[in-house]
Amino acid sequence: WIKTVLLPYHARICQEHGFRAEEPMVLLLDVWRIHIAKKSDNDFLPWLKRTYPWILPHFIPGGCTGLFQPADVGLQRVVKHVFKTSATDWVVGTVTRQLAAGTDPVDVKIPTGLPVLRDACIGWAVDAH
Repeated sequence: WIKTVLLPYHARICQEHGFRAEEPMVLLLDVWRIHIAKKSDNDFLPWLKRTYPWILPHFIPGGCTGLFQPADVGLQRVVKHVFKTSATDWVVGTVTRQLAAGTDPVDVKIPTGLPVLRDACIGWAVDAH
């Protein structure tokens, strides 16, 4: 993501505004385990600081991502909402079909196997898209 999304965006903005190529920038991150790991040189944070010292990571405190991270608040919120709604509709449909077929309510099963959920979540992602 850093190489294929952030850097091209940064380069375009710098060019549009006449900034130098390595103009410092702030990168807002949540405190997800992969973002804060720094035990080895291969972890994200040491790699980022070594490879792109002009990218300044700042962390959103735990539990505050939905309040302070613009992508979560504006863009991803809608996608996550539609994804969850589609997943809920799938579960309700699964249960409804079993009940309509005469399955006793105590015997209703939500499939949790990888093949079924893999195929179902593709539909949820398409709906969200």
